[in-house]
Parts: sequence; C-alpha cells; structure tokens
Amino acid sequence: MTSTTNFPTPPERQQAFGAFLRAYKVVVDGMERDLTRSGVPLVEFQVLFRLAHAAENKMRFRDLATSLIVSQSRVSRLMDNMVEKGYVRREVTAEDRRATFAVLTEEGREAFERTTPPFVNSFYEHFSDKLSDKDLEDFVRMMRGLIGDEAAARTARAAEEPQSFALAR
Repeated sequence: MTSTTNFPTPPERQQAFGAFLRAYKVVVDGMERDLTRSGVPLVEFQVLFRLAHAAENKMRFRDLATSLIVSQSRVSRLMDNMVEKGYVRREVTAEDRRATFAVLTEEGREAFERTTPPFVNSFYEHFSDKLSDKDLEDFVRMMRGLIGDEAAARTARAAEEPQSFALAR
C-alpha cells in the first residue's frame, strides 16, 4: 500500500534542502577518500588539527565532541582508535578528575604534518575551487543563517579553537 503524505513545503525549498544534503555528501566523501589514501581519515585529521592548534596541544573530550559535531560516545571510540595508532594519549588531571583530555603525541603531530598537504589539496579540489569569491560570501552568509551566529559562537568557544582551518596552497 502506498502512503501519500502531504508535505506542506514548496518544492523549491525541498529541492534546496536536497541539494544541500547532496553537496555535503559529495564534498565530504571526496575529502574522506583523499585523506584515507594518505592514511588519516577526515575525522581523525579534524582531531589532529584541533589538537595541534589547542593550548598545550590538548582538549577535553567534551570540547572535541562539540567541535566535531559528534556524540561523546563517538569521540570516546575515535580516541580509542587514535590512542591505538599512537596519535593521542589520554590524560586526567589532578585538578579535575572528571574531565578526560586528548593530548597530541609526537606521532600525532607527524601524522598531522604529513596529512596537511593532501587535506589542503582536497579542500581546494572538492570545495574552495568550486566557489567564486561572490559565491563564497553568499555561502558563508547562508550557512551562518542556518546555524545561527550564537550557535557558531558557542561551538567555537566550547572548542577553544580557530573557527576555520588555516589553509595555504
């Protein structure tokens, strides 16, 4: 039996949402493919990036979860994998035994430095080179409208990180 549900959204808005989801998937899949070939998946690169730019090269798991937009349990599994690879180590401080920190190791820094050039190339290939300067301005304005400036500010504060990847080609 076929169900027909009235979807009270204009078709052009449905198409815009579908295009947004497809574009996200195409960009992330392309970058994931490129970075996986270099030995560090995109989500691990994001962790390495954040830790490399964090004070003392460490962040609380909770702040990593917020900055990566993943659950605390996903960060814990990710950290298990990255600890096993030697990229990070866990640290619990005497001051706050409730908080667990991820700390970048020398091996993690080397993986970050080795993976940064392929990341930058992939970023330009799958995202940046596809947008004119005007498109980029419009894109940033639209994305800020979707997430709300307060949500973006809260995420950046929680993560104590730069709001963008520092890229140079």
